[in-house]
Amino acid sequence: MSVAGFDVGNDTSVVALARRKGIDVVLNAESGRLTPSMVAFSPKQRFRGCIAGNNIATNPTSTVNQLKRLIGKNFSDPAIQRELESVLYKVEPGPNDEVLVNVMYLGEPRTFTPEQLMAMLLSELKTIAENDQGSKITDCVIGIPVYF
Repeated sequence: MSVAGFDVGNDTSVVALARRKGIDVVLNAESGRLTPSMVAFSPKQRFRGCIAGNNIATNPTSTVNQLKRLIGKNFSDPAIQRELESVLYKVEPGPNDEVLVNVMYLGEPRTFTPEQLMAMLLSELKTIAENDQGSKITDCVIGIPVYF
């Protein structure tokens, strides 16, 4: 059985694997234990994790971070409005007052929900775990510490 654990933070995430002798925190592609919790979009492709973190300096308006603060919130929530003062990407309200993130992807404007963006990040964390494990991950535990 292959079990991974993801500790998803606002800025960084950590990937761990359950092994015979306990829990091991695994290294990402850049040999680091911390993977940036970011997704970036470019005219040709999508970047997640470390590469997205490197992309924020050159493409800040299409690099999305602080994902977990946006999930499950209404756009009109005062806490969201305070958060939006510090982000570089465009955010707008959806038809039901949900949060929608606008980026340029493949040369055209695209809109994503925070949940879609988190799914992209989680797929990167799964890839990191599978590369280290050398096999498919069948079970996962996700820890998302509360923001306060």
